[in-house]
Amino acid sequence: MHCRSVCLVILIITAWINAQAQPTARLEPLGQVVIPHNQLVDGSPAGGLSGLAYDKAANKFYAISDDRSEYAPARFYSFRLDMPEQDSLKTVEIRWIDKTVLQDSAGRPYKKFRIDPEGIALGPDSLIYISSEGDPRIEVAPFVNGYDHSGRLVQELPIPEAYWSAERSGQKWGVRTNLGFEGLSISPDGNKLYAGLENALLQDGPKADSGHASPARIIVYDMPSGKIRHEFWYSVNPVVKLPMTGKGFAVNGLSDVLALDNDGQLLALERNFVQGQGNRILLYQASTKGAADVKNVNSLKQLSQPQQPVAKWLIADLADYGITIDNFEGMALGPKLESGGRLLLMVSDDNFSSSQKTIFTAFRINY
Repeated sequence: MHCRSVCLVILIITAWINAQAQPTARLEPLGQVVIPHNQLVDGSPAGGLSGLAYDKAANKFYAISDDRSEYAPARFYSFRLDMPEQDSLKTVEIRWIDKTVLQDSAGRPYKKFRIDPEGIALGPDSLIYISSEGDPRIEVAPFVNGYDHSGRLVQELPIPEAYWSAERSGQKWGVRTNLGFEGLSISPDGNKLYAGLENALLQDGPKADSGHASPARIIVYDMPSGKIRHEFWYSVNPVVKLPMTGKGFAVNGLSDVLALDNDGQLLALERNFVQGQGNRILLYQASTKGAADVKNVNSLKQLSQPQQPVAKWLIADLADYGITIDNFEGMALGPKLESGGRLLLMVSDDNFSSSQKTIFTAFRINY
């Protein structure tokens, strides 16, 4: 099937599924906190924050930095939200607790460019799971690994062959550069780990641009065994460019996923960026129920018939809430709020740039 046909099928199926369902999640903004640029925590800049996780037992959050050991060794942070008023972030303070350096299989901090951490999730086994995009340009493979709280590598989850960089019959396969694993989340019962790509594998379809959606895969791991249970595909929207926008850098991607229940209900965060236009952040409610399982399918293009993607429907355009918009990439469900609902915390990745901001944004979510 040609690329144009694949993209048309993606859009038609996605539109049909969206018409069959109605969202149940509702958001209410509570406030924002901006972290000073290059704020040091235990001697390293707390920037590039691209994923969040919440530890209910300890009432603290974890944040992964996507620093590829350039500014400091690859690491994650823990912090608490001090909220004098339970349902308001207007006077909130981010109280940093600790920094943890990630270690490779040899027990040493990762060398520069040997890791590209993007997602983080807290497992039922108390391991902290980290996803890395890898870098096919220098033959660094993507991974989803489990670490203990000291940063020691404990578990390496299997990655299907389709995700590894290779060339077959003259065509390149595997994850695209800087469009690999981004989203990471564990179901409330601790039995499933979701790991989502930002865009399509090279052999599955195009990356998202102004004329194409992109079929990004989501792996579902069985947590007790560490084995792959399912693979689904999620249709990332085409890049939205406003009229008169130049020909500079533009991207849209599945930046994070968040499990809402034990049955495949997810929040999906899509981050659209166009140079000269800025960011547009859309939040979708999604469901894997009824989606085609493409486990063991090496290329979606090789399927003789179209397969049903993960269903999704829009619940929020963050521009509608009157909040500051930046490069939001991570989210986590926090504690229940006294007046109802739960805290949904989001964070933006400043890319270690003074022209961007690290913003923690809180919402009340009901679903």
